[in-house]
Amino acid sequence: MIHLPLSRLLLLFYLLLVSCTKKEPIINESQWAEELDQWRENRIKELKSDRGWLSLTGMDWLKEGANTLGSDASNDIRFKDVSAPKMVGMIYMMADSFLFVADPAAEVFLEGKSITKIKMEADDTGNQTILSSGTVQFGIIKRSGRYALRTWDDRAETLANFGEIPIYEPNPNWVIPANFHRYNPPRNLVLNTLAGTSDDNPNDGYLEFNYQGETYQFDVVASPADTSLFVVFGDPTNKDETYGGGRYMYVDRPDTSASLTKVIIDFNKAYNPPCAFTAFSTCAFPPEQNKLPFKVLAGEKRYK
Repeated sequence: MIHLPLSRLLLLFYLLLVSCTKKEPIINESQWAEELDQWRENRIKELKSDRGWLSLTGMDWLKEGANTLGSDASNDIRFKDVSAPKMVGMIYMMADSFLFVADPAAEVFLEGKSITKIKMEADDTGNQTILSSGTVQFGIIKRSGRYALRTWDDRAETLANFGEIPIYEPNPNWVIPANFHRYNPPRNLVLNTLAGTSDDNPNDGYLEFNYQGETYQFDVVASPADTSLFVVFGDPTNKDETYGGGRYMYVDRPDTSASLTKVIIDFNKAYNPPCAFTAFSTCAFPPEQNKLPFKVLAGEKRYK
């Protein structure tokens, strides 16, 4: 029988303990960096797209009955771009039904085809009607039980003057493992908005993660079948470094059937809400339970 010195036994025990407890990295850093670059590229492309946030030129609440549209100041809803006719037409709203009738002197198009009259669908139907006249596009949106006409223009000043969005240096330490816990039954998450409204959102559960030895939670916006969990969160950087109304983030959830799912939170993908770029959006503020006490030095900084 071989007898080892106590010191040698302690060393072997230590090495065995380290080998058993050594954690594998949760990401491949090279692959993660490439994917993050692609995510940022897609983010900018989406902002600058045909009807991206940078192309917004208006959001006007509709009233029951007739709502006249056009570039002339006499209209109920005035298009900012003079390329649109003085009188584009009229949207007649009755409850949740909308009929657009074009002015006889105006040219209005749906997917390139000239129209004179059409029933319009709002965005909450999943089949939003988008019409165009001149360089202006317009469609109906529903927010907090109210309807508004949203307009886009590829000559919008916010798009023409768009500059770089500053970011924190990408840091894999802000890629954090988390658990998603499902609520049973699902709940509603009320989010207040910049427009002074409150929206009910589906809330399938919450994220739980650890940071520097403490446990934190985020309530998410998601229906039971959603593979992406939407997070509206705040942190102390909102005061001076990031957008004052908090930031947004998506977290992938590959398993939609389990009551407990392991996921990854990548704070490097935290991004500015639309209100950081345009006055014509209704951005949600983070609920109190989603406000962190520590600075998240990752993702997009405040856009100036």
